[in-house]
Amino acid sequence: MKTSSYALINICCVLMILFAVGCTKETTRYSTITIYNPTLNQTFCAGDTVHVNALITADIELHGYSVIIKNLTSGQQVHTIDQHSHGGTIPIGTFWINTVSEDSDMRVYINAHIDDDGKHETDSLDFICHS
Repeated sequence: MKTSSYALINICCVLMILFAVGCTKETTRYSTITIYNPTLNQTFCAGDTVHVNALITADIELHGYSVIIKNLTSGQQVHTIDQHSHGGTIPIGTFWINTVSEDSDMRVYINAHIDDDGKHETDSLDFICHS
C-alpha cells in the first residue's frame, strides 16, 4: 500500500512540474526604448524645464509612440503626447515645465506602439520635482 501511495505522489509531482513548465509563456520584445533625459532620480526645481529625450528602435515598423509624465505623489497625469509615426527608429524630444504644488515623485513613461490594434511596449524612469 505504501509503495503505491509513493508512486501516486511521484506521478502527481511530475505532472505538476510538466504542467508548470508547459504553461510558461515566453514574452517577445519587439522594440528597445532608451531614455536619455531625464536621468534616474534627477531633481528639478519649480519652474525648471524637464526635457524628455528618448530613442525607440525596432526590427519591425513601429506605429508611433506616446509620452506620459505622471505625478506619483498626487496620482495626476501632468503631460501627455501621442504621435502616430511609422519607422524602425523613432527619436523622441519633448518637454514639460515643472509646475507641481508640492514636492513630488514623478515617472515618465515611453510607449512604443507596435501596431494599430493597441499593442505597445513601455519603459519608464523616475525623477523628482520640487515645488
